[in-house]
Amino acid sequence: LDADDSAAQMIFHELCHWITNGEESFTLRDWGFPLDDELDWREHACLRLQAALADGHGLRRVLAPTSPFREYYDQLPQSPFEPLDGEHNGAEILALAQAAWRRSSGPPWGDALHAALSATARITEVISPFLSDYATDLPDDDLPSLWARACPSSG
Repeated sequence: LDADDSAAQMIFHELCHWITNGEESFTLRDWGFPLDDELDWREHACLRLQAALADGHGLRRVLAPTSPFREYYDQLPQSPFEPLDGEHNGAEILALAQAAWRRSSGPPWGDALHAALSATARITEVISPFLSDYATDLPDDDLPSLWARACPSSG
């Protein structure tokens, strides 16, 4: 786990995997993503869906992925459905992300997902005043907390 992983962010990312790969992937290990070191281009579609869903509740930064995928996620345009220059498989990534976006509002995800994102946005408002002096326990931590990055009033 990364120092700033949270259960909410991790579960949200896994839900985005499921939505991206479709309802039928529920019974597949890791939603049908390969478990070797090869990057499956669907991961980038998942990250774009994650950004789009989070944006609807002002949570793009709070629910950002940690791990090496954060760099990709942070490069996404304001609209996560716009292309990135030179992205390998860009057209396929965008098409899958848009299809996942359409799926996300329907069953079995829609109502519960958006209720959870709304609740997370309310939590963000409550904790933001307490983040101004946040620091991790790691002396050379150059990856700031997702919460601290997301809450403007935190300093």
